[in-house]
Amino acid sequence: MAYSKDLVQDVLDYLDAGHSTREAEERFNVSHESAARWRRLRDGNLRNNRPHPIRYPPETARMALGLAYGDHGFTLDQVAVMVGVSAPTISVYLHMEEEAHGGRNHGDPPRSILTRSRR
Repeated sequence: MAYSKDLVQDVLDYLDAGHSTREAEERFNVSHESAARWRRLRDGNLRNNRPHPIRYPPETARMALGLAYGDHGFTLDQVAVMVGVSAPTISVYLHMEEEAHGGRNHGDPPRSILTRSRR
């Protein structure tokens, strides 16, 4: 829905006076998301609220998996520090590898994505 420039400016003035976007929503009958977006646009902060996922090179993923799940004695947390990738990301790599190769071998123990150390 397109709002008038005057309404947008009134909402921004209201926010600048110290009111919350929820209060602006009630007073001006606009969504709090719109009010927040207008403020970000005005202030030059166009970044989304959520960060974009980082794509690591396949070599990094393979190295992290080899260190974490090979017979090297490292925990996921230790590997995460060495490689510069978070432990949950390494677990996601494992999950993606298992899906790409048809799952685990029948005799392999299950590995939870939430597992933080090698068992």
